[in-house]
Amino acid sequence: MDNPYKNITSNCCSCGACMNVCPKKAIRISKDKLGFTFPFIDKQLCNRCMKCVSVCDFQKDANNGNTPKITYIAQNKNSDDLISSSSGGIFIYFAKKVTNDDGVVFATVNDKKNNVFHTSTNNIDQLKLMQGSKYVQSDIQFSYKKIRKMLEDGIYVMFVGTPCQVAGLNSYLNKDYINLLSLDIVCHGVPSLAFLKDYLKLCEQKYSIDVHDIKFRSKNIDWNHSLSNLVLNDNKFIPTNKSYYYTYFLKGKIYRESCYKCKYANEYRQGDITIGDYWGIEKVHPDINSYIDCSKGVSLLTVNTKKGEKFLNQNKDGLFLMKTDFDKAKQYNGQLCHPTLRPKDRDKIMDIYLRKGTKGLNRYFKLTNYPKLYLSRIVPPQIKKVLKKIITNFS
Repeated sequence: MDNPYKNITSNCCSCGACMNVCPKKAIRISKDKLGFTFPFIDKQLCNRCMKCVSVCDFQKDANNGNTPKITYIAQNKNSDDLISSSSGGIFIYFAKKVTNDDGVVFATVNDKKNNVFHTSTNNIDQLKLMQGSKYVQSDIQFSYKKIRKMLEDGIYVMFVGTPCQVAGLNSYLNKDYINLLSLDIVCHGVPSLAFLKDYLKLCEQKYSIDVHDIKFRSKNIDWNHSLSNLVLNDNKFIPTNKSYYYTYFLKGKIYRESCYKCKYANEYRQGDITIGDYWGIEKVHPDINSYIDCSKGVSLLTVNTKKGEKFLNQNKDGLFLMKTDFDKAKQYNGQLCHPTLRPKDRDKIMDIYLRKGTKGLNRYFKLTNYPKLYLSRIVPPQIKKVLKKIITNFS
């Protein structure tokens, strides 16, 4: 088995397009020692057609995305769907519209064994399984093949994924289908599923429970605090500052290498529509609470194509929509401007994980984070500024 590309660690986002396009089924997806997935080629099956290389959008120099035509502040008017969503409830609103019109939705779910993967449904009751943020890489499996078959059969399909997954689908299809609506999410980066599963095993040992459900976002307080807890089985809240997985994710320390050089983390969007949290909305729109209750969640929505604009215009009655400027929207959404910067201690964290496992990494996390948390509570702000200046000058 050989890698199909050079420098694959940083030049592969594992979108799965190469595996889906291979006519000989010669490509399989395997894990490296950190659990990140990469394509490998079986030389005995490969006929060197090079379709796997030509379909790889991530390694193409030019960015072929669309710049947003219109940018909105958005919120679902259905209070139940809004509260059960991570941000403004836009995904579930669109998904219900599609399934009610006999369409099919492809999106991410996590099962009872904490596997995270793309699947499809035309059942409105199953859409709830697709709700919520999943801060880990989703296995695309053979979704692209299934989507092409449905599209050619005349079925309307909505696909939701990270920008690289939408780009992978677009490249695989190699044509625009009028019965396909693609939504890309504002993505910060993805850890490996193996890294998450190892962390959950540690949680099972620590809390004496079997983790069969996990929620990365919870509005048990409100939307602004939805990143404050990791929720296990709907009843165990782990504060961010006590979870190495959640803390390191939010600080961008455990993403796959390609995320730090992501060509899609900018204004050129891959989907017909882009959705994400409208972070910083009360700073760029200080009067917004006169129109909606931001504590329940607010989405950023950009319309990037005429097809996306047509869909929204036909299906917007149940949404609060207010036009805004893309420049305002991206002020507190860094991944609309640039990829996450690679932290200096990313290698250190991964090295400890490889050598000492989750227990060793958890000890390192406590050692390096708990003293900071304690000091931050007792040191006055003025002293913090002086100490920060001294440390900066010293380094």
